Amino acid sequence: RLQSENRDLVRSGRFHAIHAPQELYPEIEICPPLCTYKDEPTRVKWRSKQNLDYAFLMHYSVPLAPYYIQIEDDLGFANNWIQKINTHISGTYGPNYRKEGVPWRMIDYSQLGFIGKLFQADELDRMAQFLLLFYDQMPCDLLVGEWMRAMFQFKNIEYWKSSKSLFQHRGVFRTLGGFQPLQEARFGKLLFDNPEGAVSGKMAVVPTFDPKFVYFSGGAPRQRKDKCDYSQSKAFGKNDKTHACWLWAKGVGQGDHVTLTFARDVAVKGVFAEFGHPRHPEDLLQHGAMEVAASAPSPAAAGACGQFVRILDIEAEKMVYWEAGVSELPMPFPRARCVRILVTKAQTEWMAR
Repeated sequence: RLQSENRDLVRSGRFHAIHAPQELYPEIEICPPLCTYKDEPTRVKWRSKQNLDYAFLMHYSVPLAPYYIQIEDDLGFANNWIQKINTHISGTYGPNYRKEGVPWRMIDYSQLGFIGKLFQADELDRMAQFLLLFYDQMPCDLLVGEWMRAMFQFKNIEYWKSSKSLFQHRGVFRTLGGFQPLQEARFGKLLFDNPEGAVSGKMAVVPTFDPKFVYFSGGAPRQRKDKCDYSQSKAFGKNDKTHACWLWAKGVGQGDHVTLTFARDVAVKGVFAEFGHPRHPEDLLQHGAMEVAASAPSPAAAGACGQFVRILDIEAEKMVYWEAGVSELPMPFPRARCVRILVTKAQTEWMAR
């Protein structure tokens, strides 16, 4: 099917599909006993195979072009991204570029993970060999840093620090289950754009740890300067430096809620919520629901929430995610005015969000 749908690209040599035979793969069932980074056996196996897959792909790609860039199938791309890379390389990092006598080895066109990493093809085999040699030791995005230092590039060339990132990871669902909510803050339009809205709630909170910290219109600031009484948390010492507060509730009762009311009706495509806190990981919502409401029908209640409808159950989970067209329950309205997290059963545990 790929060949028939992309016949011109295949004939021109611009579309390649490869399959590595099973006998080329070394043992990847290595955890236990080797479980580096305290990863679960399934993750160690997955990341080890990923290193091997990338190594085979890089080795195959060496003769195809002067440069190789690592991308995936669930990315958003900046406009004219190829031209931007060409201009960046030809303007500063051409074939005669040297820093202390050493050419560049890799350029970052994306901040997160292994995507958007550009290599010179004549060094690609060395990167592939490095992945093969240490495939079972650490993830590829950490291995590439070790490889760069071994190749005498001690400082990353980070395009995204002076210009917008060229790629944004669109996938939220992890291959091994769970969610991956991190986004490229410098890409431009974020996957979760946090439309303008205000947060309210009915919940007994630890003083200064208010509902307002669960949501920031337009996304959380890059540098948070929140003010909370961290002395109320035994997990924080006197020398801890943090400026990111959170919602922290106690005496959580049935019917308690945190509600986000948008400034205008919004066509909601996805809602992501996290519970717990790195210092208080057990402070989860034990029994709850994610609900949405359209605008109240009465003109006298303009801007208020109408009747709420459940779209997702929450059962002591650290992350929950609803997505239009993917999740089991559909969005009941074309446009929503409110989203709320509702407590459906009282709990003795505190809740952090």
